[in-house]
Amino acid sequence: MNYRSNPFNQIDYSKFSFKKSEILEMLKAVNSNFDFDEGNEAKHQIMSTQVNHDVLIPQNDYKFFLFKKPLLTFHEASCIMTGYDPQYVEQCRNDTNFKQNFSNYLGAKDYIDACCDAHMLCYNPMDNRIDAKDFKQFLANNDTFIAGFNDYLKSEFIDQNLDNQNSTIDQLKKENEILKAELAEKEQKIKELESLNCKKDTDLLSLIFDVTKKERFSPDLVLAIKLWEYVYIVNPKDDSHSNKADTWLRANTGYDVDKKAGSASKIREVTTPFINWSTHRDKSYTK
Repeated sequence: MNYRSNPFNQIDYSKFSFKKSEILEMLKAVNSNFDFDEGNEAKHQIMSTQVNHDVLIPQNDYKFFLFKKPLLTFHEASCIMTGYDPQYVEQCRNDTNFKQNFSNYLGAKDYIDACCDAHMLCYNPMDNRIDAKDFKQFLANNDTFIAGFNDYLKSEFIDQNLDNQNSTIDQLKKENEILKAELAEKEQKIKELESLNCKKDTDLLSLIFDVTKKERFSPDLVLAIKLWEYVYIVNPKDDSHSNKADTWLRANTGYDVDKKAGSASKIREVTTPFINWSTHRDKSYTK
């Protein structure tokens, strides 16, 4: 042996030191297969096993049988919604911080209880079990899809939504066509009414200008209309009404425009715009 700190004649050997190779040589004398590295690996495995045992990490194997069950307890359904192994939850149920660590599981269970009470989810009251098919569809209806459990319904859900959307689009198109037809019909009626009004006005002027109907023909009314049309529509000018009217009357009639009480004076007065009426005129032209 080497690295002695005390001589052999001393009783205290507590401070003796040995090389690693010397210790290994003695241990191999007992077990020829012993190796320090193998010991460390075994120790590491033991520690890893202990850590895994303490943490109790849930494995995914439980899903193989759980997802195949035709009936589910509320506990199992809650575990499926939250991704827990039912046995793992049961093992941890008496933990001090169970409610805190498994709050999502407890929330899912409370949600399922409430949905059953509200008859949104069917269950057998005799054994408090939920039909797995109904539960899968219930989750899908709420846009919740769990891999390996009800995710196969996702494509059906999408297809159904597309069908619903297409149906809605078709219905909107039909309604739009109906509205277009109604709008076109109303526009046509408006045009007809406008045409009737226009025709009515045209017919009235035709009656006024009809010189063959001696019993109703009024020359001064015809002249007044023609004068007003010319000086305000056909050839409007920036001048007084009297000057414009007198010019037209001289050119188109034989009336004396200077005669105060003559026809020319009456036509000039009746065609005067309201804003130019003199103060002596009665302006109560409406009832």
